[in-house]
Amino acid sequence: MYSNSSLYKSEIESIVSANNIDWQKLDGKSVLVTGATGLIGTALVDTLMYLNLHKNISVNVYTLDINKEAVDIRFGEYKDNDNFHFVQFDISKPLPEGEFYNYIIHAAGNANPVLYAKDPVGTMTSNFFGTYNLLEYGRQHGLERMLYVSSGEVYGEHGDGVVIFDEDYSGYVNPMLPRACYPSAKRASETMCASFTAQYGIETVVVRPCHVYGPTQTSRDSRAVAEFIRNGVNGENIIMKSTGTQVRTLCYVMDAAAAFFTVLLCGESGNAYNISDDQFEISIRELAETVSEVSGTKVIMELPDDVQKSGFTTISRGVLSSAKLKALGWNCQNDIYTGIKKTIRIIKEK
Repeated sequence: MYSNSSLYKSEIESIVSANNIDWQKLDGKSVLVTGATGLIGTALVDTLMYLNLHKNISVNVYTLDINKEAVDIRFGEYKDNDNFHFVQFDISKPLPEGEFYNYIIHAAGNANPVLYAKDPVGTMTSNFFGTYNLLEYGRQHGLERMLYVSSGEVYGEHGDGVVIFDEDYSGYVNPMLPRACYPSAKRASETMCASFTAQYGIETVVVRPCHVYGPTQTSRDSRAVAEFIRNGVNGENIIMKSTGTQVRTLCYVMDAAAAFFTVLLCGESGNAYNISDDQFEISIRELAETVSEVSGTKVIMELPDDVQKSGFTTISRGVLSSAKLKALGWNCQNDIYTGIKKTIRIIKEK
């Protein structure tokens, strides 16, 4: 398990205790998780392995990642477990033959503002071709269902008085800006999922997370919320590189993981679901102040460099409706203050 913190273990237990999820559907099944060492992937893998170790539900867990060292660090205690498997591979290429997966959770792909600026081409190709390769492999090998991890950024900029995005909304994204590499690739990949469902009958579901945060964040995560938390954990001033007027919905990673499994096992094929609780909208400035309050530090302003500025999103408001997700029985367990407090505590106890 990623952390030996007793709080982290109890958070994983809270996911598997969710009474709206029929975990028995995974018994005897194989689940491939791409992007397994990322913020969300880590929580998903730990949850699946917890089912094996503590709930008598046998799940073959395949973690696909290009970085073996990262897998060893995050999941070292599972390496001798017969239900844990590591697949070292770059999903921008067709998958190698030899394995069968009942379910795929596709959480891999550049999700890092610095990479959007430095490698927009790689951001697009890793997202789009990775999605195609997984779906094509699933089509040829009897895949039961794939969950694709998209992004709330697919909604683009709001207009016409829209203040909250439901799953049918589509806002403006300027395709001629290199920063559009991420939302454009996510939009195209969603359409790829819908197309495989329509043409080949492959079951797909799409999740669109809002800004997810939590103790499983990686050292390379350059999003504002991750930087704020990193500053807070280190006892440093919280550094803001904008006025912080942008408004977002946030979701604690353990609540997000429970939502992912809810959609995977209960969602309707061919549908997209926001991963969000719309009662928890907050400005970036208020977020910085929340982390500051929890960590006992100060908020200061610092001018961004050119690379950082080019990775900034132009979206001023990104509040995602949670009605469709809640209709599946999911409920958020942590408000932003509680989630930030748990995050900092678990990282310090790790």
